[in-house]
Amino acid sequence: MNNKKLISEIRGLGKLHNVKVIFFNEDRDCAGHIDTGSDKYIYIWKKYLYSRHSIVSTFFHELGHIHCIRTNRWRAYHLNYKDMKNEITIEEFYKKNLYTGLKAERWVDKWAKNMVNKYDRNIKYIDGYKSEVNINWFRNTTTNTIKKLLNNLKK
Repeated sequence: MNNKKLISEIRGLGKLHNVKVIFFNEDRDCAGHIDTGSDKYIYIWKKYLYSRHSIVSTFFHELGHIHCIRTNRWRAYHLNYKDMKNEITIEEFYKKNLYTGLKAERWVDKWAKNMVNKYDRNIKYIDGYKSEVNINWFRNTTTNTIKKLLNNLKK
């Protein structure tokens, strides 16, 4: 399947789920992301168009984060603090984010794998957070950033 067909397929899936999919050419260290706290957009980097397995896996993984926002799952990980400031302190928000982040990513992977299987049984879902490389990447980026923010609060 060529890139135009893959992009069209993914944009069609986005429409089915009331999400706009935006593709970027710039080089990033992750396959895709959403805007924290928003259930409107999925961003996918074009370099991940190398296979239908990869792009469909990325789409459903990011859709899993949107599902979490829409169903209030893993709130501290998926929302901005401003959306929760009447419920918890900023320190509690960072701590919840820190301790639930990887669990939330793994839950999203499980949900996405199930959705991919429902969508097309011929696609093998590519888990994002099972390999040590990806877990270390998560710890070196997300986890370390949150730890720095927590430390800055204590100063």
